[in-house]
Amino acid sequence: MPTLGEYNDPDTTIFEDEFFEEEEEYQEYCDDEIHPYDFTPRWQYHRLRRTGKEKYLGIELEVETTDGETRRRGLSEVIYKVGSDFCFGKHDSSIDCGVEFVYHPCTWGFIQKNKDQLFNPLIALKNQGWSSYASGKCGLHVHYSRSRLSDFQMAKMLKIWKNGETPLLSLISGRNIDDPTKRGYSFCPAKTPRGGIPKYVKDKEYDRDSLNLCPRKTIEFRVFRGTLNKQTLLGRIGLVPATEEFINKTSYRNCSLKNLGKWALEEMPRKRYPETFKMLNSERIKKEIYRPQAVWIKDLYKDLYTTPG
Repeated sequence: MPTLGEYNDPDTTIFEDEFFEEEEEYQEYCDDEIHPYDFTPRWQYHRLRRTGKEKYLGIELEVETTDGETRRRGLSEVIYKVGSDFCFGKHDSSIDCGVEFVYHPCTWGFIQKNKDQLFNPLIALKNQGWSSYASGKCGLHVHYSRSRLSDFQMAKMLKIWKNGETPLLSLISGRNIDDPTKRGYSFCPAKTPRGGIPKYVKDKEYDRDSLNLCPRKTIEFRVFRGTLNKQTLLGRIGLVPATEEFINKTSYRNCSLKNLGKWALEEMPRKRYPETFKMLNSERIKKEIYRPQAVWIKDLYKDLYTTPG
């Protein structure tokens, strides 16, 4: 099965191919069971090179099919082609007959360089009758390294993804955000509160919010719907590290999903996030990003509503 090679040369492939010599060996590999939901492996961290400032992404994609045999075979094919050093399958109670594919932590640079090897076998399941969207139950969850992220930076992320303008958030995430459980239960103040960082940054109650802060070492982006479209999958994953780049360039007051979209289309490094740019530059999403914000007349002429002192 594919295994990670230790290469520092950026022009050298990260993967080496090893093949099963006997059919029996392959069949034995295919008969492995799906791991239980609470399974925790010995995590393997994949990067292009060590810098000391790596930020890792842990991707979880829920997919479903129609019967147990198709599920077993599909799982085995994906793990065999991608490599058990890079992903594994778990049960998930939210889907009836499916798998949650969990990827070992990878940096965004590693994902971009090896995206065909990492995701093509998974995307190919679509041709075998699998889906990650038809029932409305499957999600794409992305864990992001919490290291070197301050509470203030996390507050900015919360403001963008919890307060995101509903039509735009629905288009980007692929979900019906009118459902409050898909957005989260609390909303962020428009300006930095006098008391400092919003209390909910440290709140452990809402572990199924659009942005889950309960994990000790990661932030979990839960807002995205599952997909077996490679372009959309990478576009949504790329929005996670792109969000950190954006919040480091703007104030808390200017943190909004629309402003994130404008920055992505106008200033974001396109070579670093090609799929994210292409997704946001689609006609429907781009139109919503630049749609003028509705403003109350009394806000434009607020002096008229002020009682003279």
